[in-house]
Amino acid sequence: MVISAADTGSGTLREALLDGQPGDIITFDPVVFPPENPATIGLLSCLPAISRGYLTIDAGNAGVILDGSQIGDEFCPGLMTN
Repeated sequence: MVISAADTGSGTLREALLDGQPGDIITFDPVVFPPENPATIGLLSCLPAISRGYLTIDAGNAGVILDGSQIGDEFCPGLMTN
């Protein structure tokens, strides 16, 4: 579970992606990411590639905004959202 809106460190989306195993579902703490007042994760670099099978990122019960505007000109392949 993602419990921090920081880009790096313990409890972040980045850490969850690095630690995730095939078939895992990454969720977001709705206290930190309330649906009625979404929290923004400001990405400073590309998120890590998911290379060990599929992961599900489920923000269905939370308000999450991924902001990649600080990444700059770096190309971040492979991010697909729906």
